[in-house]
Amino acid sequence: MSAEGLLMLKAGFETAQAANEYLSSLGKKDFKLHDGLCKALRTLYFTPNGVLSLLRVIARGEDVPTERLSQRLINFNDPEWEVRDALNSIDFDRLSKELRLTLSTTQAFSAIRNGKMSLRRDIQAEINYYGQRNVKPNTKAVDELIQGIESLNAEIERLEAAVNLRARTN
Repeated sequence: MSAEGLLMLKAGFETAQAANEYLSSLGKKDFKLHDGLCKALRTLYFTPNGVLSLLRVIARGEDVPTERLSQRLINFNDPEWEVRDALNSIDFDRLSKELRLTLSTTQAFSAIRNGKMSLRRDIQAEINYYGQRNVKPNTKAVDELIQGIESLNAEIERLEAAVNLRARTN
C-alpha cells in the first residue's frame, strides 16, 4: 500500500472517530448500520493465521511445501465472494448517501477498501509467482506485503473501534 494511501487512511480515521464519538454521545445508536460496517471491516481484516502467517514463513526464508502453498492460496481465495461483498458494502458511492456517516468516515472506509483490493491483488501475484517451479521468493516484496497488511490491519482496528457502538455499550 502506498504512503499516500496510508496518510489518507490516518487522516480519515481521526475525523471519522471524532464524528462517531459525537454521534454516539447523542444517543443515536443505529446498530444495524454500524453492525454492518463492523462486520465488513472484520471480513477485510487479515487474520494472523491466514495468508499473513504464510508470508512470514516465506519472509524468514523457510521452504514452503508445494501442497501447503497451494492450500494456503486456496484458503485465501475461497472467501473471495465474502470479501467482494464486504468491499461493495463500504464503497464510497454507497456510503456517501448514508447521512448517519460523515464524509470523512466514508472516505476512511473507501481508503480501507482500496488498500484491501490492492493488497489482495499483490499477494495473489506474489504467491502465484513463488509457487512456480524453481522460483525463489522476493523477500523484499514479501516484507513490503507484510508491512502493508500490518498497516491496513491497524487502520481497520482503529476504524472498527470508532464505529463499533456495541463495544461501547458493554
